[in-house]
Amino acid sequence: MARIRNVVSSSPSSGLRRLLETKLDTFEKLELVLRLRDCPAVTCSITELARQLQVGHEVLRRVITEVVRTGIVEQFAEDEVRLVADEDDLEAITEGAALFASDRTAAIALFSTIAMDRIRGMAARSFADAFTFRKKKDDGNG
Repeated sequence: MARIRNVVSSSPSSGLRRLLETKLDTFEKLELVLRLRDCPAVTCSITELARQLQVGHEVLRRVITEVVRTGIVEQFAEDEVRLVADEDDLEAITEGAALFASDRTAAIALFSTIAMDRIRGMAARSFADAFTFRKKKDDGNG
C-alpha cells in the first residue's frame, strides 16, 4: 500500500509520461494494457477482454490494432492477444496501474495535461510556420 501512496503523492515519472504520450495516449489503450497485465494466462481472448472492458468487439479490435503498432501488445490468430512490453514500459505500466487504481481523477487529469501539451505544441508550430518566409513561385510574368 505504501508503494501506491508514493506513486500518487508524487508527480508521474518521466517514464509514465513518455508511455502515455507516445504509446498509450487514450484511456482505452491504458485500460486494455492493464487488463492484459493482470490476465492470469499468457494470452487473453479478445472476446473475454471485450466483456471485461464492456466495449464492442470492433471498438476493441481498433484499440488493439493501435496498441499492437506500439510494440506493447502482440496479437495471435484471430482472438488472442498478450502483453509483450519491455522492462521500462512494464515499470511505467505498473506505475500507471497504481495511479489508476488509487485515483482515477488523477489519471484523467494526467491524460488531459498531456493532451493540452500536445495541442499547445501544435499551436506553437503553426504560429512559427506563419512567420516562415517562403519563396514566391514564378508565374512566368516577370
